[in-house]
Amino acid sequence: MACSMKRLRFNVPIEDDEVLAWLSQQSSVSVSLRMLVHDAIREHGDGDYVTKSVKRDGNKKVAKRESVEKKADVKPQHTSATDAISRMQGLLDN
Repeated sequence: MACSMKRLRFNVPIEDDEVLAWLSQQSSVSVSLRMLVHDAIREHGDGDYVTKSVKRDGNKKVAKRESVEKKADVKPQHTSATDAISRMQGLLDN
């Protein structure tokens, strides 16, 4: 029996080299993104992820995401943003 699927699209800013490099390293972008979503649901619940609050010491505080500059240097493996976008588009179109 065939599995029904729903096709979705998302955008990544061309300047977001970290995300584009990560996407280019995935053998299946669709499966990888679904796994990340399932992990986020288990860890944070199923509400709007952008507005999630994290309980710390009994107080609710908005979780701050580290900026790209503060994170450890992630060096893409010789993949340009254009290559990553092309690969990602090909994977999403299939």
